[in-house]
Amino acid sequence: MLFFLLGVLAVLIAIGLWYRISMALFFVAFSYIFLLDRTYYLNHFYLLCLLSFLIIFIPAHRDLSLDSRNNPNLRSTQAPAWALWLLRFQIALPYFFGGVAKINNDWLFRLEPIGTWLKASTDFPVIGAWLGTDSAAYLFSWSGMLFDLAIVPLLLWPRTRKAAFAAALMFHLMNARLFQIGTFPWFMICATTLYFAPDWPRHTRFWPKPDQKAVKKARLRRTRKGAKATAPVAVIAPASELSPQRWQIVAGLLAAYLAFQVIMPLRQLLYPGNPSWTNEGHMFSWRMKLTRKIGDVRFLMTDPDTKQEWEIDPRTLIGQRQSTALTDPQIIHQFAHLLHHEYREQGRERVEVRVEANLNLNSSPPRALIDPQVDLAAEPRNLWHKPWIYLQDEAPLMKRTSSEPEAAKEKAVDQ
Repeated sequence: MLFFLLGVLAVLIAIGLWYRISMALFFVAFSYIFLLDRTYYLNHFYLLCLLSFLIIFIPAHRDLSLDSRNNPNLRSTQAPAWALWLLRFQIALPYFFGGVAKINNDWLFRLEPIGTWLKASTDFPVIGAWLGTDSAAYLFSWSGMLFDLAIVPLLLWPRTRKAAFAAALMFHLMNARLFQIGTFPWFMICATTLYFAPDWPRHTRFWPKPDQKAVKKARLRRTRKGAKATAPVAVIAPASELSPQRWQIVAGLLAAYLAFQVIMPLRQLLYPGNPSWTNEGHMFSWRMKLTRKIGDVRFLMTDPDTKQEWEIDPRTLIGQRQSTALTDPQIIHQFAHLLHHEYREQGRERVEVRVEANLNLNSSPPRALIDPQVDLAAEPRNLWHKPWIYLQDEAPLMKRTSSEPEAAKEKAVDQ
């Protein structure tokens, strides 16, 4: 029923009917689904939550909407410039921080995990055999990093906009074919049009604006023939639209939002170690397609009252996707608390939960992720660094696991 409601709200938003309330309800419903289960976290779901929130306040219903048709006083061919630039900023964040995150040894020089994923795509039409080579891995890793960092400036500059859009189109179509990342490529192709000329597509193409004299002559010819001349659509609202007091409030809120969006990805710098290994500061930081972490994780239970010890298979309590996500120390910690709660419900108050996690990151030698002597059920869940997580360089080396899947069977997931 909730997904059906989201579909109805999406239609109402698209046709511009009861726009504000529809957009607000869509944001609440979609964000609720997004926050239900940590193991379903995806960067593009987070992006959709943010955009859904922003669009509540952006007057996207002033024209070409049923709201403006029902209420002529609402109709306007102008929109505030801050609304357009706010959306452009939000779309630019995944590109920029995604590119910065790719500047690391694994991605650029060890060619992991992109190299492993490309080797699993030999069924790709025409170039499938080539994708398994080192040259393909180098091309994809370096061009992916450069694309993320350069695409927004190239789209903003009219002289390079046409070539940049073609590159973006090819980049996202390739991602859609190679990786299991859902709607993200198609959504980003559409979102790229936010960087076209502001009056696109009504009066200009997305690359250079037409000669203004030619436009005026064409409008004059249409007027003489009896056709009604159309006014160009502007995106800069008059300064008088907001009073100085109200504009100060809007500017303050915008500044706070922009600062939050920049600080959230940077918080990973406050944690020691590699966030791809510890996962501390990983979420909400636009770290996309950087991690391939596999291995064995065992949950060992101890009842100090009876001295009984036993092992729990997570698959008996949670779903397949959730159990697969038990390579993230934060999710392991959360599951340990869940186990402790389950046994408390059965009358065992002091059950301890220890974890042996033998994992490798991006085809590196397997290491211990978590201190197996620590009772995770007794460790608090908070935002601080967890000392029971081994840093990658300090983690004890382990024997290579036998559960490592074959590369040909793997698929990339955008986390």
